[in-house]
Amino acid sequence: MVSQESLNRLKPFIDEGETTIDGYSTSHEIGVLTDRQLLSLEVRGRENTTTVVDTTYLDQLGGISIEHNTTPDFHQDKLLSAIVSLVVALISLALFGTIDAEEPAAVLLLVGLGVGVLSLVLFAEAFNTPEDTVHVQLQTDTGEVAWQARLDEDYLEFAETLSRTVSSAHATSEPATRTVGR
Repeated sequence: MVSQESLNRLKPFIDEGETTIDGYSTSHEIGVLTDRQLLSLEVRGRENTTTVVDTTYLDQLGGISIEHNTTPDFHQDKLLSAIVSLVVALISLALFGTIDAEEPAAVLLLVGLGVGVLSLVLFAEAFNTPEDTVHVQLQTDTGEVAWQARLDEDYLEFAETLSRTVSSAHATSEPATRTVGR
């Protein structure tokens, strides 16, 4: 998922003993997950002259939040508005043919055409829904946000891998077992 060129830009920040697990890329950022840290590289500036690398060490985290947002196939309110405006446009155009007076007929024609165009735009917008997204947020022990990103749905598996890796980065000092019912 992350190009070799992008990985090469992050290699100086990865220790020799670290294992690269997974990666992600957005339009403005790339990231690599290792067994110890999450690295993100962002190129900024007018001519991409500034490179910012953020490191989040997994053993310093207290939790992770993953929100998977799915979008419907169409936007119901816009579709309903498109249907209503199409009906108004058709009624205006039908009345245009029955009126003999010039001025009211011209108004009905303009209203019918204008609302008709509006209904076409609303139909197009009703089916132009955003892609599904995954919002990932890493939190410190105190609940502060240490890192966050909004990724395409294709990176849901990356978020799940990140969650497992954060969990396994914490070695428990004593077993968390308890006898119940005695």
